[in-house]
Amino acid sequence: MFFIASLFLFNIIKLSIIMITWRQFISDIQTNLKSITADGYTPPRFIYSETQKIIADFIRKDQDAKKKLAKVSEGWTDLDCIDLEEIDVIQCSDIDVTLCDKVMKSTKRLPNIHTYSYGNVIKHVSSINFSYFFEPITPRYWNNIQKRKYKDKNKYYYYIIDNYLYIPVPKTVQLPVEKVRMEAYFIDKYEVDVFKNIAECKSCKKPKEVCKSPLDYEVVIPNYLLSDVKKELLNQLAFVYLKTKQDNYANMNDIDITNQRDQRYLTD
Repeated sequence: MFFIASLFLFNIIKLSIIMITWRQFISDIQTNLKSITADGYTPPRFIYSETQKIIADFIRKDQDAKKKLAKVSEGWTDLDCIDLEEIDVIQCSDIDVTLCDKVMKSTKRLPNIHTYSYGNVIKHVSSINFSYFFEPITPRYWNNIQKRKYKDKNKYYYYIIDNYLYIPVPKTVQLPVEKVRMEAYFIDKYEVDVFKNIAECKSCKKPKEVCKSPLDYEVVIPNYLLSDVKKELLNQLAFVYLKTKQDNYANMNDIDITNQRDQRYLTD
């Protein structure tokens, strides 16, 4: 009896973390839209982009988003190898060149990351083997920390500008960092695979099962937001459809005004 109960509980937990693919999500939305209109059609690309905007809006407006997302497993992605290159410190306008020995910058732009009230939703940035971690900071605040008489030299920092990852290395600190890893709540898992050079299917040399359509990737959304996002999306699509339908009818008030003007012109 205990075994059966445990198995039942396991299946509930397993179901609760199953992620829905874009193909299934779009199919569900289009099915629900048929209850509003039988002749209306919403392109998958439009549903795809509008859904991402709604999810981003929900997360961005939630001050506790990072705490809530930290408690779920769905949606998080680990970039296990981000290549860095050294750039001239003078290229970083806000970094004090007298305090900084070098700046490492990601060789490619990172995929878009969800944001909330206090910045990017990132679980961690670390060395490849997790031997040390980096904390988020702004360039100016990094300068202030380096000017302090007493500071923790074992604390390392990063900041993101225009989707590029930067790691400033202060003087007198030896930090051999050419690659890092990051776990974050990226907006689009397809973009993440493109970043990893996996999803470039036009010249894909990998097995076909690796080169998936964007619709076969999971929707990056926590389960606790799924119902609310669907409702908001359906409300917006229904509004667009009804507004378009109303616009197809002539404005009777304008016609009346025109007719009255015509009559006055004829009587004059």
